[in-house]
Amino acid sequence: MYRPTGPKELELVAASGWRRWPPRLPEQPIFYPVTNQDYAEQIARDWNVPESGAGFVLRFNVRRKFMERFEIHKVGSETHTEWWIPAEDLEELNDNIVGKIDVVARFPIGTDIVCPAGFPRWSPMKSGARALVLQPCTISEFAESSGRWIEKLGLQAVSEGITSDGVTAMMTVTYRGELFWLATDIWLNELALEPQSLQGDAAAAELFAVFSGRPD
Repeated sequence: MYRPTGPKELELVAASGWRRWPPRLPEQPIFYPVTNQDYAEQIARDWNVPESGAGFVLRFNVRRKFMERFEIHKVGSETHTEWWIPAEDLEELNDNIVGKIDVVARFPIGTDIVCPAGFPRWSPMKSGARALVLQPCTISEFAESSGRWIEKLGLQAVSEGITSDGVTAMMTVTYRGELFWLATDIWLNELALEPQSLQGDAAAAELFAVFSGRPD
């Protein structure tokens, strides 16, 4: 399945760990995934770009047994086909997504996935934990940025590395005896400090409070 979308919805999908679509707004009673990438690209390019400055096409897989409940609607030419999912069924659709939601096209071509303004903030990361998001950060900036935040927040570095797919750079650190991942994700373009246990949430909250009180 494919879904054309703009930056705001993309941000919410990213915040879910690329696994769920956000709830519909009151004026959005229907969720419209489409059946093919060509149609999704047309909407992203011709509608999302003029509307919000950028358009993205996301691809995802949903269990067939769930989707068999919904008809495919033809709304134009042979390629203009889509599903109409009532807003009240969206959470069940999310529960039936298999794997992650992928970005397969961007318009204008070469558009970066830009982080939202306002750092620091709390954000759900891919593991579902609460994380302290510090600033926009690409992998190329990770070494410099991570060193700066380690010094600023009084962290102790344990190990570091980049995942085999080259998507995430991370460093294991400790704060007040609790273990954290300090990581940047190429898709989220954010430097985040993620507690590795529920006990670490308290230490993360303390870090957030300390950081938020600093003018720099």
